[in-house]
Amino acid sequence: MSRKPLLWVKSYPYPPEVSALTDLGAQDVGMEIFLGSNVDKNEECLRICRDSYPRFGVELFCYQDEEKGRSDIVYDPCSLNDDIRRLSRSYLFSILELAVKYGASHLQLDGNDGYVSSVDSFNQRNTLPTIQQKKDLLLEIRARFGDIPIYFENTIPIDDHAVNFSFSLTGHRLSDFWREGLPLEYDIAHHAIALDVYSRASEFGFPLTFEEEELGRQVRKSGITAVFLDELQRFPSIYFTHLGNAMRFSLGVKSDVIPDNPDEALLDLDRVLPLLMEKSLNITPEVQDKNYVKRPNLRSWIARLQEYSTSSR
Repeated sequence: MSRKPLLWVKSYPYPPEVSALTDLGAQDVGMEIFLGSNVDKNEECLRICRDSYPRFGVELFCYQDEEKGRSDIVYDPCSLNDDIRRLSRSYLFSILELAVKYGASHLQLDGNDGYVSSVDSFNQRNTLPTIQQKKDLLLEIRARFGDIPIYFENTIPIDDHAVNFSFSLTGHRLSDFWREGLPLEYDIAHHAIALDVYSRASEFGFPLTFEEEELGRQVRKSGITAVFLDELQRFPSIYFTHLGNAMRFSLGVKSDVIPDNPDEALLDLDRVLPLLMEKSLNITPEVQDKNYVKRPNLRSWIARLQEYSTSSR
């Protein structure tokens, strides 16, 4: 009988939201919590996690101020800019100190460093230094903090938050993880968006590597879900999965959400979920809610996963 993944929920670093889900903690549901730039709220949230959940992990998420939806602070611990790199690492290490202090199970970092803003610079790039920088960062963390598990989240190929969108060098291909040895925390919506971008690269002026070009061709032939499942077979197991869905990528639109119209979704979750439940050691719904205290959508997904785990035994 195969092992079922441990279930988790996610929360922003706001104590009322973290406290509102503690009844799920009593059902053996863990918490992966974003931590922001407010030190007092971070620590209060971690105390709640330690006291009310069977396990908790940390994801970095930096707000420029206390209001949700405002611009994020620039965060890139591998930046070539000395000031950005220094500030980012100071923030990262302060978060790690809190995570270790309160007993977090892991830390998740975004993998979206290494952006370039032109086709010429993209075509001249070498992704290995960017991947090596991430590996060097992991060694630095280990030297300072011991063996707390650190994972990078796969991101999307294009960053369109800035006025002039830019192209990501690394972290959006699954091969950056299984071939290059980066530890993966897996966002399925980001994976689907990456495949969508590869298949329509000419629409965005996105220059493809040979591997990405082949994946785009396969998507146009077989569809995103089929290619997604084939790529997922590369991993014997995945430590942590963010479960959601996505819409077709377009500039200036948040695509990594479950669309209201199921026909607009990139992934067929009925086909995807069985393999994800088989390969994932841990899984959390990453879904939007209109009310981030009551969290009806998140709770519905947790109930669905609990039912799935029971019915699959």
